[in-house]
Parts: sequence; C-alpha cells; structure tokens
Amino acid sequence: MSAVGTQVNVKGRTTEKRRAGRFKSKATTKRVSMAQAIRRFIPWYLLGVNGISAGCIIEDKRRALQHQWRIPERDLIALGAAGGFPAGYLAMRYAHHKTQKKSFREKYDKAALFSATGWSLIFLGLRRPRLGLKQAPKASSSPLTSSRRPMTPGR
Repeated sequence: MSAVGTQVNVKGRTTEKRRAGRFKSKATTKRVSMAQAIRRFIPWYLLGVNGISAGCIIEDKRRALQHQWRIPERDLIALGAAGGFPAGYLAMRYAHHKTQKKSFREKYDKAALFSATGWSLIFLGLRRPRLGLKQAPKASSSPLTSSRRPMTPGR
C-alpha cells in the first residue's frame, strides 16, 4: 500500500497528495534504547544457545552409539562458551555422555567459567547506573552563591 492518495482539485484535474503520518510503522512510533533492546534479546539468545548445546550433546551421544561421524569436541566446547553450558551439563548427565573423559570436562569447565564471567559482567553492566551523568543541582539565585562576579562601578 502506498502513502499516496488521489485528489481532485478545483479545475477537475487529479493530483496526488501524500497522507502525512498515516502509514507509520510501530517501530518508528515507539523508540527503544539499545540497552532495552539488548535486555530483550539476551534471554532469547541464551534460550536458543542452551537448546542447541543440549541438542548437540544428545546428538553426539546418539552418533557415538551408532558408530557414526561425531560432532567435534571443539564445537561442543564453543557452544558451552557461548552460553550453552547450563543445558550442556544437564544433557551430559541425562545422556551419560562425556562424563568420564577428564580432558573434555576440564576444557568444558574452563569454557563455562569464561562464559559465566562474561555474562555476569554483561548483566552487571546493563544494571549498573551510569556514574557521572547526573547533572549537579542548580545553584540558588542568591547573590552570595552566585558564580558571576559582581559588577563594580567604573568598568
């Protein structure tokens, strides 16, 4: 649908006239700050990456039982580092997969620690009030506290 309408003028000619403000999208009428957008996106991101992480670990267990090509350990560790470690740990327990392999568990634990530290810093950064952005209270208008120099005669 276009934002142009047809209108007939006095002489009988048709002219096109724009309809101002009629077809505004909701995105332009409601402004969202970047911090609000990030706060809305993060839970969905974490939900998705946790689901993918758990699914990959369970799929790797299935492939191991069927003697097929496996999902590389580096991919499982990368998913854990991206934020999918909680569901990854639960999937390892559920599927009894990669629980005995000490080298993998050490790498996965390091990735989980890295991820947890990063996410906690992100959450603290989004919730912490910005320092130094508040304006100082206005000075009273009394001549004793005024920052202007008093006018002296003769200048």
